[in-house]
Amino acid sequence: LPYETPMPLHVAPPGGSLSTASRHAALQRAFNDRLREWHWQRNSGTYYQVWHPPGVIFSCLKKEHHEYGRSVPALQEWGFAAESDMPCRLIINALGGRWAVWKAMQQKEEQWIVADGDGSHLFHAFVRAMNSYGLDAQEPETSFPNLRLLHAHAQSAPRFFPKGFLRSLHIHMPWPARASRPFRKALVNSNFVTAAAEVLEQRGELHIVADSEKTVSEACAALTQTKLFSPCLAFPFHVADVPGSYRGSELLKADLASIGHGNSAGNLFYSSWEKR
Repeated sequence: LPYETPMPLHVAPPGGSLSTASRHAALQRAFNDRLREWHWQRNSGTYYQVWHPPGVIFSCLKKEHHEYGRSVPALQEWGFAAESDMPCRLIINALGGRWAVWKAMQQKEEQWIVADGDGSHLFHAFVRAMNSYGLDAQEPETSFPNLRLLHAHAQSAPRFFPKGFLRSLHIHMPWPARASRPFRKALVNSNFVTAAAEVLEQRGELHIVADSEKTVSEACAALTQTKLFSPCLAFPFHVADVPGSYRGSELLKADLASIGHGNSAGNLFYSSWEKR
Protein backbone atom coordinates (compact mmCIF):
# COMPACT_ATOMS: atom_id res chain seq x y z
CA LEU A 1 0.00 0.00 0.00
CA PRO A 2 1.27 3.52 -0.72
CA TYR A 3 2.47 5.40 2.32
CA GLU A 4 0.21 8.16 3.55
CA THR A 5 0.75 10.60 6.37
CA PRO A 6 -0.93 9.04 9.45
CA MET A 7 -4.12 10.79 10.42
CA PRO A 8 -5.55 10.97 13.95
CA LEU A 9 -7.21 7.68 14.81
CA HIS A 10 -10.64 9.02 15.60
CA VAL A 11 -13.91 8.83 13.77
CA ALA A 12 -17.33 10.12 14.67
CA PRO A 13 -19.35 7.77 16.89
CA PRO A 14 -21.60 5.47 14.83
CA GLY A 15 -24.92 7.16 14.23
CA GLY A 16 -23.88 10.08 16.43
CA SER A 17 -25.73 8.41 19.31
CA LEU A 18 -23.15 9.33 21.95
CA SER A 19 -21.01 12.39 22.47
CA THR A 20 -17.26 11.84 22.47
CA ALA A 21 -17.09 12.04 26.27
CA SER A 22 -20.08 9.72 26.73
CA ARG A 23 -18.68 7.23 24.22
CA HIS A 24 -15.33 7.15 25.99
CA ALA A 25 -17.06 6.58 29.33
CA ALA A 26 -19.15 3.77 27.82
CA LEU A 27 -16.04 2.12 26.40
CA GLN A 28 -14.28 2.46 29.73
CA ARG A 29 -17.18 0.84 31.58
CA ALA A 30 -17.38 -2.02 29.09
CA PHE A 31 -13.64 -2.72 29.21
CA ASN A 32 -13.40 -2.47 33.00
CA ASP A 33 -16.40 -4.75 33.45
CA ARG A 34 -14.79 -7.40 31.25
CA LEU A 35 -11.42 -6.98 32.96
CA ARG A 36 -12.99 -7.39 36.43
CA GLU A 37 -14.89 -10.44 35.21
CA TRP A 38 -11.67 -11.88 33.86
CA HIS A 39 -9.82 -11.34 37.17
CA TRP A 40 -12.64 -13.13 38.97
CA GLN A 41 -12.61 -16.03 36.52
CA ARG A 42 -8.82 -16.27 36.63
CA ASN A 43 -8.91 -16.55 40.41
CA SER A 44 -11.47 -19.33 39.94
CA GLY A 45 -9.08 -21.31 37.73
CA THR A 46 -10.10 -20.19 34.24
CA TYR A 47 -7.16 -20.01 31.83
CA TYR A 48 -8.55 -17.55 29.31
CA GLN A 49 -11.60 -15.56 28.23
CA VAL A 50 -12.53 -14.46 24.71
CA TRP A 51 -14.54 -11.25 24.39
CA HIS A 52 -15.98 -11.60 20.90
CA PRO A 53 -17.20 -9.24 19.59
CA PRO A 54 -15.24 -6.93 19.57
CA GLY A 55 -12.11 -9.13 19.68
CA VAL A 56 -10.22 -9.08 22.99
CA ILE A 57 -8.56 -12.16 24.51
CA PHE A 58 -7.79 -12.18 28.22
CA SER A 59 -5.23 -14.78 29.21
CA CYS A 60 -3.29 -15.87 32.24
CA LEU A 61 -0.15 -13.87 32.91
CA LYS A 62 3.35 -15.19 33.53
CA LYS A 63 2.78 -16.77 36.94
CA GLU A 64 -0.14 -18.91 35.76
CA HIS A 65 1.64 -19.93 32.56
CA HIS A 66 4.63 -21.07 34.59
CA GLU A 67 2.44 -23.07 36.93
CA TYR A 68 -0.04 -24.64 34.51
CA GLY A 69 1.79 -24.55 31.17
CA ARG A 70 0.52 -23.02 27.94
CA SER A 71 -3.27 -23.13 27.91
CA VAL A 72 -4.73 -20.67 25.42
CA PRO A 73 -7.78 -20.55 23.15
CA ALA A 74 -7.53 -22.23 19.78
CA LEU A 75 -7.09 -19.74 16.97
CA GLN A 76 -10.55 -20.66 15.66
CA GLU A 77 -11.99 -19.12 18.84
CA TRP A 78 -10.36 -15.76 18.20
CA GLY A 79 -12.99 -14.91 15.60
CA PHE A 80 -10.65 -13.96 12.77
CA ALA A 81 -11.86 -14.11 9.19
CA ALA A 82 -11.87 -17.54 7.62
CA GLU A 83 -9.00 -16.76 5.22
CA SER A 84 -6.21 -18.92 6.62
CA ASP A 85 -3.63 -17.57 4.21
CA MET A 86 -3.72 -14.03 5.60
CA PRO A 87 -0.31 -13.21 7.07
CA CYS A 88 -0.33 -12.56 10.80
CA ARG A 89 1.81 -10.02 12.65
CA LEU A 90 2.30 -9.72 16.41
CA ILE A 91 3.02 -6.46 18.24
CA ILE A 92 4.37 -6.73 21.77
CA ASN A 93 3.47 -3.73 23.95
CA ALA A 94 0.51 -1.63 22.87
CA LEU A 95 1.83 1.64 24.36
CA GLY A 96 -0.85 4.20 23.41
CA GLY A 97 -2.31 2.08 20.61
CA ARG A 98 -1.81 4.62 17.82
CA TRP A 99 0.83 2.76 15.80
CA ALA A 100 -0.78 -0.66 16.20
CA VAL A 101 -4.28 0.39 15.16
CA TRP A 102 -2.97 2.52 12.30
CA LYS A 103 -1.02 -0.43 10.91
CA ALA A 104 -4.08 -2.68 11.12
CA MET A 105 -6.19 -0.06 9.34
CA GLN A 106 -3.54 0.49 6.66
CA GLN A 107 -2.94 -3.20 5.97
CA LYS A 108 -6.38 -4.76 6.12
CA GLU A 109 -5.30 -7.79 4.10
CA GLU A 110 -3.22 -8.88 7.12
CA GLN A 111 -4.11 -10.00 10.63
CA TRP A 112 -2.63 -8.00 13.50
CA ILE A 113 -2.42 -9.02 17.15
CA VAL A 114 -1.42 -6.63 19.94
CA ALA A 115 -0.18 -8.25 23.17
CA ASP A 116 0.25 -6.33 26.41
CA GLY A 117 0.07 -7.30 30.07
CA ASP A 118 -0.70 -3.72 31.12
CA GLY A 119 -4.47 -3.29 31.20
CA SER A 120 -4.29 0.50 30.89
CA HIS A 121 -2.16 0.30 27.72
CA LEU A 122 -4.46 -2.31 26.22
CA PHE A 123 -7.43 -0.08 27.02
CA HIS A 124 -5.88 2.77 24.99
CA ALA A 125 -5.55 0.41 22.03
CA PHE A 126 -9.11 -0.83 22.58
CA VAL A 127 -10.58 2.70 22.48
CA ARG A 128 -8.64 3.60 19.34
CA ALA A 129 -9.69 0.38 17.64
CA MET A 130 -13.37 0.82 18.55
CA ASN A 131 -13.32 4.38 17.18
CA SER A 132 -11.28 3.59 14.08
CA TYR A 133 -13.46 0.64 13.07
CA GLY A 134 -16.64 2.50 14.07
CA LEU A 135 -18.02 -0.18 16.39
CA ASP A 136 -20.89 0.50 18.75
CA ALA A 137 -19.62 1.32 22.24
CA GLN A 138 -22.37 -0.46 24.16
CA GLU A 139 -23.28 -3.51 22.07
CA PRO A 140 -20.83 -4.13 19.21
CA GLU A 141 -22.30 -6.49 16.65
CA THR A 142 -19.03 -7.35 14.92
CA SER A 143 -15.39 -7.74 15.87
CA PHE A 144 -12.41 -5.84 14.53
CA PRO A 145 -12.02 -7.40 11.06
CA ASN A 146 -8.25 -7.94 11.18
CA LEU A 147 -7.16 -6.97 14.71
CA ARG A 148 -7.13 -8.75 18.06
CA LEU A 149 -6.06 -7.43 21.45
CA LEU A 150 -4.36 -9.97 23.70
CA HIS A 151 -4.05 -9.34 27.43
CA ALA A 152 -0.97 -11.42 28.16
CA HIS A 153 2.51 -11.11 29.59
CA ALA A 154 4.96 -9.98 26.93
CA GLN A 155 7.39 -12.78 27.76
CA SER A 156 4.72 -15.42 27.11
CA ALA A 157 3.02 -13.86 24.08
CA PRO A 158 4.99 -15.64 21.30
CA ARG A 159 4.13 -19.04 22.79
CA PHE A 160 0.44 -18.50 22.04
CA PHE A 161 0.91 -19.35 18.36
CA PRO A 162 1.77 -22.48 16.37
CA LYS A 163 5.13 -22.94 14.72
CA GLY A 164 5.73 -20.80 11.65
CA PHE A 165 2.47 -18.89 12.11
CA LEU A 166 3.71 -15.29 12.29
CA ARG A 167 4.98 -13.18 9.41
CA SER A 168 6.60 -10.63 11.71
CA LEU A 169 7.14 -9.76 15.37
CA HIS A 170 7.32 -6.12 16.47
CA ILE A 171 8.78 -5.48 19.93
CA HIS A 172 8.23 -1.92 21.11
CA MET A 173 9.98 -0.61 24.22
CA PRO A 174 11.34 -3.92 25.57
CA TRP A 175 12.35 -3.70 29.20
CA PRO A 176 16.05 -4.05 30.10
CA ALA A 177 17.54 -6.39 32.64
CA ARG A 178 17.32 -5.27 36.26
CA ALA A 179 20.09 -6.12 38.72
CA SER A 180 18.38 -4.72 41.81
CA ARG A 181 15.62 -6.58 43.56
CA PRO A 182 13.29 -7.86 42.33
CA PHE A 183 15.72 -9.24 39.74
CA ARG A 184 14.49 -9.37 36.17
CA LYS A 185 15.90 -10.61 32.89
CA ALA A 186 15.69 -8.43 29.82
CA LEU A 187 12.60 -9.11 27.72
CA VAL A 188 14.70 -10.00 24.66
CA ASN A 189 16.78 -12.82 26.12
CA SER A 190 17.86 -16.18 24.70
CA ASN A 191 14.64 -17.95 25.74
CA PHE A 192 12.48 -15.25 24.22
CA VAL A 193 14.49 -15.29 20.98
CA THR A 194 14.12 -19.07 20.73
CA ALA A 195 10.35 -18.82 21.24
CA ALA A 196 10.15 -16.06 18.63
CA ALA A 197 12.08 -18.14 16.08
CA GLU A 198 9.68 -21.06 16.55
CA VAL A 199 6.54 -19.07 15.76
CA LEU A 200 7.95 -17.00 12.90
CA GLU A 201 7.76 -18.32 9.36
CA GLN A 202 10.93 -18.88 7.35
CA ARG A 203 12.58 -15.49 6.75
CA GLY A 204 10.09 -13.94 9.15
CA GLU A 205 10.85 -10.44 10.41
CA LEU A 206 11.73 -9.33 13.93
CA HIS A 207 11.74 -5.58 14.61
CA ILE A 208 12.81 -3.83 17.81
CA VAL A 209 12.18 -0.21 18.76
CA ALA A 210 13.71 0.89 22.06
CA ASP A 211 14.30 4.17 23.86
CA SER A 212 17.74 3.14 25.11
CA GLU A 213 20.80 2.25 23.07
CA LYS A 214 21.95 -0.06 25.86
CA THR A 215 18.66 -1.97 25.74
CA VAL A 216 18.73 -2.44 21.98
CA SER A 217 22.42 -3.40 22.09
CA GLU A 218 21.70 -6.12 24.67
CA ALA A 219 18.81 -7.36 22.52
CA CYS A 220 21.12 -7.53 19.49
CA ALA A 221 23.63 -9.50 21.55
CA ALA A 222 20.96 -12.05 22.52
CA LEU A 223 19.86 -12.40 18.89
CA THR A 224 23.45 -12.83 17.73
CA GLN A 225 24.28 -15.46 20.33
CA THR A 226 21.35 -17.72 19.43
CA LYS A 227 22.32 -17.74 15.71
CA LEU A 228 18.63 -18.10 14.82
CA PHE A 229 18.37 -14.70 13.12
CA SER A 230 20.40 -12.70 10.64
CA PRO A 231 20.77 -8.92 11.09
CA CYS A 232 19.30 -6.66 8.41
CA LEU A 233 21.52 -3.75 9.44
CA ALA A 234 25.29 -3.43 9.47
CA PHE A 235 27.22 -3.73 12.74
CA PRO A 236 26.35 -2.80 15.49
CA PHE A 237 23.01 -4.04 14.03
CA HIS A 238 20.98 -1.03 15.15
CA VAL A 239 20.56 2.63 14.21
CA ALA A 240 19.63 5.79 16.06
CA ASP A 241 16.11 6.97 15.26
CA VAL A 242 13.59 4.87 13.40
CA PRO A 243 14.20 4.77 9.62
CA GLY A 244 11.54 5.78 7.13
CA SER A 245 11.16 2.16 6.03
CA TYR A 246 9.55 1.43 9.42
CA ARG A 247 6.56 3.63 8.75
CA GLY A 248 4.66 5.52 11.42
CA SER A 249 7.53 6.35 13.77
CA GLU A 250 5.85 9.64 14.70
CA LEU A 251 2.92 7.61 16.03
CA LEU A 252 5.27 5.61 18.25
CA LYS A 253 6.61 8.83 19.74
CA ALA A 254 3.05 10.09 20.26
CA ASP A 255 2.22 6.77 21.95
CA LEU A 256 5.10 7.21 24.39
CA ALA A 257 4.01 10.76 25.20
CA SER A 258 0.40 9.70 25.78
CA ILE A 259 1.36 7.09 28.39
CA GLY A 260 3.70 9.49 30.20
CA HIS A 261 6.91 7.79 29.10
CA GLY A 262 9.92 9.64 30.45
CA ASN A 263 11.88 9.53 27.18
CA SER A 264 9.05 10.36 24.78
CA ALA A 265 10.97 13.35 23.41
CA GLY A 266 14.29 11.53 23.09
CA ASN A 267 15.81 9.42 20.34
CA LEU A 268 14.51 5.96 19.54
CA PHE A 269 16.76 3.11 18.45
CA TYR A 270 15.80 0.54 15.85
CA SER A 271 17.00 -2.94 14.92
CA SER A 272 15.73 -5.39 12.29
CA TRP A 273 16.37 -9.12 11.94
CA GLU A 274 15.34 -11.99 9.69
CA LYS A 275 14.80 -15.58 10.75
CA ARG A 276 17.34 -17.95 9.23
